[in-house]
This record gives sequence, structure tokens and C-alpha cells, in this order.
Amino acid sequence: MTNKFISNKLFINFKVISYILKESFKISKEIFIMMLLLIICESIIPFINVILPKYIIDELMSLQRVDKITYLVLLITIANLVFRIIISYANKFLVNRNEVLVNHFTYIIGEKLMHVNYERLEDPDIQNLKEKALSGIHMSGGIVGIFSQLSKVISKAITIIGLVYIISIFNPMITLILLFSLIISTLLYKKSLKIKYKFWDDMIPSNRKFAYFMDLSTDFKYGKEIRLFEMQDLIIDRDIEFINENYNYMNSSNKASGLVTTTQKIVQQIQSSLVYLYIAYKAFYNSITIGEFTLYISVAFNFLSSANDLFQSISNINRICRYSEHFLQLSKIEIVMNETSQTIEEYNIFKHLDNIEIEFKNVYFKYPNSEKYSLYNFSLIVKRNECIAIVGENGAGKTTLIKLLLRLYKPNEGTILVNGMNINNIEFEDYIGLFSAVFQDYKLFAVTLQENINFIEEKEINENVSDVINKVGLSSTVENLPYSQITEIYKLFDKNGVELSGGEGQKLAIARAIYKKAKIIILDEPTASLDPYAEQEIYNKMRKLTKDKTSIFISHRLSSCKFADKIVVISNGKKIQEGTHEELLRIL
Repeated sequence: MTNKFISNKLFINFKVISYILKESFKISKEIFIMMLLLIICESIIPFINVILPKYIIDELMSLQRVDKITYLVLLITIANLVFRIIISYANKFLVNRNEVLVNHFTYIIGEKLMHVNYERLEDPDIQNLKEKALSGIHMSGGIVGIFSQLSKVISKAITIIGLVYIISIFNPMITLILLFSLIISTLLYKKSLKIKYKFWDDMIPSNRKFAYFMDLSTDFKYGKEIRLFEMQDLIIDRDIEFINENYNYMNSSNKASGLVTTTQKIVQQIQSSLVYLYIAYKAFYNSITIGEFTLYISVAFNFLSSANDLFQSISNINRICRYSEHFLQLSKIEIVMNETSQTIEEYNIFKHLDNIEIEFKNVYFKYPNSEKYSLYNFSLIVKRNECIAIVGENGAGKTTLIKLLLRLYKPNEGTILVNGMNINNIEFEDYIGLFSAVFQDYKLFAVTLQENINFIEEKEINENVSDVINKVGLSSTVENLPYSQITEIYKLFDKNGVELSGGEGQKLAIARAIYKKAKIIILDEPTASLDPYAEQEIYNKMRKLTKDKTSIFISHRLSSCKFADKIVVISNGKKIQEGTHEELLRIL
């Protein structure tokens, strides 16, 4: 079981390392040159410091030629100086490249999440995987840590092989002692590795909770609630609880791994003692020279040091791969949003659509891991340029209807049609171009006000954006901003940034929706937090702005929907009434 466990981990580590190396090569080929320099220099230095001192001591004990001694001393000094400068430079280069690689791998995560099927994006497992992947990029020395540790593993392995070869030429007995010690240390290391893997697995849930509550205490978005409701004690208590939980995990793990580590130290000490005793015995009976005595001692010391460094670097690589494995899993998630079975005929018909009619036909839908249907046998027809209002209580299925219409989810049963074509048979980019929307939880971004509308990076005022700003009644607000519509939203990156009020934010979101010039406009309760009069004002303005478009308004107030051509009332995912405002008042 243990061998299978280790084999699986080695296979996963190989895949992670291969992926990191491949992606890093795209960004900076120089990293691999520096890695090669590290391997060469770190492999050569031990041999210089092991072999050359033997010849210096032998020369001192025999002919004592000053020129040769001077030459050997200078060779050791200059070689160490040059190689250590190269090592220092290479390590600093890798550290500096870390930020570039971190940004690249963070970009990969962002790009993946922006294109992945929305249904999967809302999945808590995907969100957890995202957090683990982001943590893996920064933890354990960052992505670039794999390069320094991998180069160290290779160089130390070369050093150990070289030392064993050198000592086998002079004395096979010492070689046997060193190899026996290495085998025992390897077996103990495998045991230690299994303990560490279990520790990392056990720590993941606790670390996630701790990270969440630490974010609460440092994110300004939660500052008002924390102070208003005096949440400080709760958050601090939770932080202390998770710190103690982590301490208990670490304590139990340290006890188990400490026993293995102690055994390793004992084995290494026995190895050193046996080598020293054997060398002392040979020196006592004049079987070896003083130079050879120095060589054997140096080989034994460097072998022990290199073995420890090798195991430590392998452990570090395992830790980096452990965290980075989540990144690899996230990067392999398939993007299925754009898969369609659209024919050329359907494509040509869709491209020339003008009179658009939408039909929900016997649609059933329930969210993943839910037994309750959010929409049940739902049917509805929305005609060209019709203004329709969907009314219902919270949880009635209004927002779910919009998510299905926008192809963020697929119905479990039934179909949604556009002019008789199944929407899932239309290329997603073409289909989503039909729509513009203002969501209940609309988002503003930390870019300029203008970029929040047209999502184009511009330094000059765009007149088309100005026209939309004027239409939604935001002109007076924009005129008072430091840089007009080029002013940054929020103060995250610009101290002159602006914090818009709730009403101003809603107008900005509406301006964004209008600017797109889509054929179908959706308002999904963006006014839910407003009073009925303010809501009515927003809806009336939107109705005027969308008079030549198909529009769908979502609301939980029937009284706010007088302007609609048709009102559909839904409850528990079912359509229960349909008609004009006057017709529904007579019925209800």
C-alpha cells in the first residue's frame, strides 16, 4: 500500500513538474540557462573542495614545492569564488523571475475561469479548487521554487554519485558503509514523506477556514459590518480556534515525523563514526597518507551533507507539487460553453435575424445537487420588441429563468427557442451578442467610469459613452468628477477615484447595458434595494430607452410593472398568471 501511495505521488509530481517547466519555457527560456548553471556549479564545487586539499597536503608532506602549493591554493580560491558568484547570480535571477511566473500562472487561472461554463463556475468545488490553485502559486517559494529545488536535487545526486565513485577507487570498504547508510536513509525518508502527505491533507480544511476569517479582518468591504455589529471578538475567537487547531495538527505530526528524523540522525551518526574509525585505523597503521586521510574525511562529510540536502530538496519539491497539483487540476478543466451543433443553414438564418421571438417550451430545471425544481414545466413566448415583466416572490424562479435564457445553465428538460432554433445549437458568442443585462447584483470594476461602460481602454473621452451617460441621467454626476468620465471607480488604484452612491451605480450599470446596442435588454431586479417610487422612475426611464427593443424586466412588485406589454406571474417555478397590468388586477 505504501509503495503504491509513493508511486502515485511520484507520477503526479512528474506531471506537475512537466507542466510547470513547459509553461515557464514559454515565458522565460533564460530560466533554464540559469538552472543549468546552478546544476553545473553546485555539482563541481564539492569535488574541488574534496580532491584538491588532498594534493596540497601530500605536497606539504613530501616535496614542498612552493609554486605547486601556491597554484593549488589559488585554484581552489578562484574556482570557489567564480562558481559561488555564478550561483548567487543565478539564484537572484530566479527570485526576480518569480514575480513574472506568478503573474503568468495567475493569468492562466483568470483566463480559465472567465471562459469556463458558468454552471461549473458556481460549483463550490470549483471555487475551492480555485483558492487552492492560487495558494499553490505563492506557497513554498512560489512557482520558481521548483527550479532552484530541482537543480539542487540534480546537482546533489551528481555529487553523491561522484563521491561514491572517487572513494571506491581509493577504498571500497568506505563505499559500502556510505551506500548502506544511503539505503537506510532512503527508506526512512519514504516513511517521513507519507507522514507529511497526511499532515498536508489534514491541514487543508483548517487552513481554508483560517484564510477566510483572516480575509474578513483585512478586507475593507467588511469593515462597516464588523464595526457596526461588533464582530471583532467573533472573528478573533475563530482565528485563535483555527490557530490552535493547526497547532494540534502540527504537534501530532511533529511527534510522528520527529521519531523518523531522530532515527535518520542516529543512522547518519553511526555512518560517520564507522567511517572515522575505519579511516583512523588505516592512518594508525600507516596504510594511508595524511592527504588520503583528509580526502576520506572530506568525502564522508560531503556525502552526508549532500544526502541531507538531496532529501530536503526532494521534500521541498513534494511540497511545491502538493500545492501546485491543484493548479494543474484547474488548468485541465474543460471549457464546454461554446460547444454547439449549429448547421450552416442555421448560422446563416441567425446572422440575418431581425424579428426575434423567444420561446420557453416545457422547461424543467433544478440546480446541481438540488432535488427541488426551480422551474417546472415552464412555457412562455416573448415576441419582437415586446416589453415583458416577470413578477414573483424571492425564490420563485425569476433569476433562474434569466440564467437559462443567457445559457449560463442548460434546462434539464424542455427547450428554449429563438425563432424556432434551439439556443444550444447557436454559437455562444453570436447568441450572447443578442443580449444586454443589468443584474440584481451588478458589479462595478476598479477601472475608469468610461471603461465600466464600453470595456475599452481609452485615455480620451468617448462621445458615444458621453451620449449614453446623458441618456441615463448621469451627466451631472460625471461633470463633478475630477477627470469626468475618465475618473477611476473606487480608490483601490487611484486616490482620486470615486465611490458612487447606490443610485449612481445603478445608472452606470444601465448605461453599460444600453451602450451594447443589443436587441434584447434584461433588467433582473437591479432596483430591489430601492423604494417603490425610485424603482418606478428607473423602470420608466429604461422603458423609454428600450422602446425599439425586446425587453424583459424582473420584479417582485406588480405595481411597478404598469408599463409592461405583458406581465407573467410565477410562483415555485411555475407560471400562474399572464396578462396586462389591468387584466391581472381584475384577476387578483
